[in-house]
Amino acid sequence: MALLVHLKTVTDLRGRGDRIAKVAFRGLSFYTRVIENCEDEAPFDEGLVWSIIHSDTGFKLSGAVEDTTLCDR
Repeated sequence: MALLVHLKTVTDLRGRGDRIAKVAFRGLSFYTRVIENCEDEAPFDEGLVWSIIHSDTGFKLSGAVEDTTLCDR
């Protein structure tokens, strides 16, 4: 089982400059690549995956940044 987040675009940003997004789930955080020189919109278009494994012995969580082509389904 896995949680997949596809971060497409962030809008209505204040100011100008470089943008980076942080997405966290159950203590495991991912950061997107830096989008340089943005104004009010940042087109991230990135997929973030948290793999969730449950077993009799406990809970295991791992994650990865994935290619966005996986998110187009």
